[in-house]
Amino acid sequence: MMFPKCFFLLSLIAAYRTAEASDAIKDLKEGTLPPSFCNGLECPTYRLVKKYSGFEHRKYDASNWISTVLPMKKDEPFTGFSDIRQYMDGSNSAGFCFKDSVPLLIMVTLGETKPVNMTGSMFLAEYPENTPEPSKSTIFLKKYPEVSLYVRSFGGSASDEDYATHINALATLLTTLGLPYDKSFYGYNIYDPPDKQSDHYNEVWFLAVQKHNRKPQLSVYPVEKMKTARAQDYGFALGFTYAKYAKTLAEYLKAHDLKFDNTFFIPAAYNGPFTLFNPHN
Repeated sequence: MMFPKCFFLLSLIAAYRTAEASDAIKDLKEGTLPPSFCNGLECPTYRLVKKYSGFEHRKYDASNWISTVLPMKKDEPFTGFSDIRQYMDGSNSAGFCFKDSVPLLIMVTLGETKPVNMTGSMFLAEYPENTPEPSKSTIFLKKYPEVSLYVRSFGGSASDEDYATHINALATLLTTLGLPYDKSFYGYNIYDPPDKQSDHYNEVWFLAVQKHNRKPQLSVYPVEKMKTARAQDYGFALGFTYAKYAKTLAEYLKAHDLKFDNTFFIPAAYNGPFTLFNPHN
């Protein structure tokens, strides 16, 4: 499978990262410096699971982000990145100023032949107990649980074509090694402003899919609870109701004159409580 490049995306990012780069590196604490590729700024924490030839398997800690939906057409009006910058600089419900951070995270959701959705996000290193709400409707808060990623890094001032080349190279490596990954989306992390002269650092990544034969978590619900029994919201977007599908199954069985015990139904969850993508129930 060839993963398409995101045309014109870097031109949207340039203005934001140039402005961000003008802020001085500050408030560094002794003994708590982030990895060198974070340029002394706050960045997500992770542990290295395994280093392969050409990529790494990393497990990232839970993290918080401020995000915006990116336009799919070059001529669409767009203010999302500047709104994110304003949010981090105190334009939020609490007037709270966040520390400068990296990376700029681009997440691309794929259709059959091309991207169908793109989001851009900035890492929130500090997260107050009562998280300040954005003042602009163009941006939103996003919390990710601990997540396992296959990450490929490369140098140079990267173009859209460079990112596409490396995401496809990573996909080839994972397929060759038999390492399962989610093919419905991918991401890349931008650490440097476009006017940086040297020592550029870039990353592309896929979500790692665990290899195991997981037994489902089973629960038994009396039919009278069918209207209130709900599944956990395991998905990336909307949750769902077990009861809704139990009722649909019951109607199908009745329509086909198939006998069944109609006093209870059994939801079976195969996911962990923090499964982000492709849940199965």
